[in-house]
Amino acid sequence: MAYWSRRFGIKPYTIIDLPPTNVIQGFYLMKALPDTPFRLYGEPANARDEGAITIFPPHCIKEFQPKLFDLVLNQDSFPEIHAHIVRDYLTEIVKISRSFLSINHESCPPGVAGVHQIRVQDIIEKVGDIKGFGVFPIGCVVVM
Repeated sequence: MAYWSRRFGIKPYTIIDLPPTNVIQGFYLMKALPDTPFRLYGEPANARDEGAITIFPPHCIKEFQPKLFDLVLNQDSFPEIHAHIVRDYLTEIVKISRSFLSINHESCPPGVAGVHQIRVQDIIEKVGDIKGFGVFPIGCVVVM
């Protein structure tokens, strides 16, 4: 997603993911987009970072300024995470972004030991009053 977003001129672009995944994404993107500035977790911000792809671990979501991002995208992961963690993410997403795009399967298939995956819409409804916050579902119905 970051690769094609960059190719279509979307910048800056920030990735928040698990550290092992971040290593793979960072390696791939630096090789695939050699002229693109990057900032990895732990590196200080500087002027060359304007328009960079930045890659951070999940706990950094609490460090971003309010409404810093125009859009936060979640694709194919929230249904597989515990509901309380997704609720925490969504609470932070409402603070740091103007809109949220959810591209997730919403069929709630049974997982391990018969435990069903979550529906992102159900968690959004539990987050509280997020009127005025744009939610753009693809492949699912999210009502705000």
